[in-house]
Amino acid sequence: DEAQKKSEFANVRPSDQRIFGFMRGNPTQLSDIHASLGISRQAAQQSIARLRELGLVELRSMPDNARDKVVHITAKGQRLRAFAAEQIRRIERDCEKAIGVKGLKTLRELLKQLNSSTSF
Repeated sequence: DEAQKKSEFANVRPSDQRIFGFMRGNPTQLSDIHASLGISRQAAQQSIARLRELGLVELRSMPDNARDKVVHITAKGQRLRAFAAEQIRRIERDCEKAIGVKGLKTLRELLKQLNSSTSF
């Protein structure tokens, strides 16, 4: 997307954005990320490493288990979440202009069905 290319988030990959979507702004155990997204532990660790390099997340040890890590979203990561939310609102406005309110509602319902029946 052109807006992302011009932003401070130009280097964030779609696979990395999936992690943000899963976390929903909450601290999340690294082991939960790879298990819930259906990706390998190595793939999750690579995405987290990229996000750390970009200053979007940080890793902290669990108080009772130093081996297990918790991913926390940084202030810059929160800005990414706000940027992504605005992009979604823009897309929804464009869709509503093209297909109307009822069409947008139907589109949302179909996308929810698709999302629940696949593992993107």
